[in-house]
Amino acid sequence: MHSHEPGHDRGATGAVLETVDVDRSDAEYRAWLKEAVRKVQADANRSADTHLLRFPLPEEWGIDLYLKDESTHPTGSLKHRLARSLFLYGLCNGWIRPGKPVIEASSGSTAVSEAYFAKLIGVPFIAVMPRTTSPEKCRLIEFHGGQCHFVDDSRKMYEESASLAATTGGHYMDQFTYAERATDWRGNNNIAESIYQQLRLERYPEPTWIVATAGTGGTSATIARYVHYLQHDTRVCVPDPENSCFFDGWTRDDPYASSDCGSRIEGIGRPRMEPSFVPGAIDRMMKVPDAASVAAVRALERAIGRKAGGSTGTGLWSAFKLIAEMVERGERGSVVTLLCDPGDRYLDKYYSDSWLEEQGRGHRPVQRGDRHLPHHRGADRLSRGLARNHAAGAVSRPSSPQAAGAVSRPSSRRTASRKDRPIPRRAIPSTARNGPVPSAAKVHCTRVPVPSAVSRHSSSRARSPGALVSSTR
Repeated sequence: MHSHEPGHDRGATGAVLETVDVDRSDAEYRAWLKEAVRKVQADANRSADTHLLRFPLPEEWGIDLYLKDESTHPTGSLKHRLARSLFLYGLCNGWIRPGKPVIEASSGSTAVSEAYFAKLIGVPFIAVMPRTTSPEKCRLIEFHGGQCHFVDDSRKMYEESASLAATTGGHYMDQFTYAERATDWRGNNNIAESIYQQLRLERYPEPTWIVATAGTGGTSATIARYVHYLQHDTRVCVPDPENSCFFDGWTRDDPYASSDCGSRIEGIGRPRMEPSFVPGAIDRMMKVPDAASVAAVRALERAIGRKAGGSTGTGLWSAFKLIAEMVERGERGSVVTLLCDPGDRYLDKYYSDSWLEEQGRGHRPVQRGDRHLPHHRGADRLSRGLARNHAAGAVSRPSSPQAAGAVSRPSSRRTASRKDRPIPRRAIPSTARNGPVPSAAKVHCTRVPVPSAVSRHSSSRARSPGALVSSTR
């Protein structure tokens, strides 16, 4: 910082005017900053766009299902995009400084990617994460030079990260606040622009639905904003796992919704409504049982020979439900969901039958002929295929009553009213039926009150989740 002697000038009245001048220019820091930004941008330039994979469906359905394979990024997950954007945002705002640590609250994949970028520009990195984070993710963080700092309660990650930043003089990246603003949602080869570019030669180049799960909420916000900005008719669906509050907060318009425990599906679902989750931008949400997420990733492996993480299964299960509805209505079109990260990070979790038993609270395998299987031809084939593929693999469902709920809202581009159709009594959460909804909804680990499938689009019919997809008993 340079200090200058006060300058003395006389104004028109003869009074002495003093100009206070502080110059914080730092040539050495600016040289470091330019090099750091260049390295991060060069990473994007080197990385080819991620692939768009097709999931095999019966040709007669006239529906195409695609998975945007984000596992091909250098750090193996969708979070590579986010980490790159967060580092550029932090660098250009002057928050990340030479020799000072970058600190992040993360369930794993974001931390892996941020450790990579921290090493790339030569700053220390500390990941504050739940003690239950998969060992493989911890190994990858340390492989990239990061340090793992564990907390026993996932809800304490935020304050612990802020505390570490204060004591070390580092920068708390805070993905949950800055994810939606760090990414350029208007384009610049963001994930939404990439999807539409890759679909341009397909038979249905404008997808009917894009499915994006929410961890920070940044990806769903980027996709939804891009859709609105380019005036596409695509709708955006955000599935939410058990023990996450996003669904309750969205359906009840409650920004203070919370959960008293963490999600079992790593990378998505949060105990609080995160600042980067933009509820007004999305069209529909579903509450997906964790067992359904696991069933879906095992179905994915059998279909295309690829293992994926649990968050991919949450999105894929919701895509199956959307496709089932399209088949029932005789619609043709395409659906896109995300392959978020590879399954080899979760071999001791979602691909471990013993882990499923430990988590299951009395799981039972999905059986062919289950009363919850769809009753129409197209979706029946889809869900029966899931059941056949996974009954032998002990893919199971919790014995507690947990419905795969879905609620749709008309977007701002449509004239349909949210009050077009009365909501069936069974579709209203028990808390709402039995009395006034509390001002701050709370999701409890033992049971998550979930509405049945309700469509508030004028073009859809309300129906129970049991009529569409296999759910819990």
